[in-house]
Amino acid sequence: MKTLLLCAYRPLETYPLGLERDSAGATLIDRRIYQLRELEHDIICVVGGASADRQLRECHAIADTELAFDESVQPGLLSNSREGLKLLREEACFILPVEIAPPPPQVWKSLSEELARTGLGTKHAFLRASADPAPWHFPLLVTTYGAKRLLETADLTSLADARLNALEIPLRNAG
Repeated sequence: MKTLLLCAYRPLETYPLGLERDSAGATLIDRRIYQLRELEHDIICVVGGASADRQLRECHAIADTELAFDESVQPGLLSNSREGLKLLREEACFILPVEIAPPPPQVWKSLSEELARTGLGTKHAFLRASADPAPWHFPLLVTTYGAKRLLETADLTSLADARLNALEIPLRNAG
């Protein structure tokens, strides 16, 4: 399944989103791409605004991903998600902001299995893992229904809009 790695939801002037380097010199974007590849995900990096050029120059792994550009005046998680979804044509996918560490493989697997179980008929926009001691807000698995809603509902203000309902998938011993 594809994962939208959201890298353009904060202005670069206030926060170097995804450009922080570890002791080996890899950027956060690079590390996330490597982690998602270990999980065998196809990745679409959403970049945009003033940060896009710098992210493309400084993040080596980004060259091997699909790219989507968020040209919004004030980019955010919603606009980043919409830009990535445009490449998928209402296909289900995961959404993960670059600042959020990927959860264990069991979380991804449980969400994918639930999507396969509920099928295309689900009227939930998102599937989200709920686990002890705390739920994961990301990754979100956007259903085909959710992708269509995100792309067609012009007046949405955030991914938390009440019209984008989420089905919580309970997990045991996932952490």
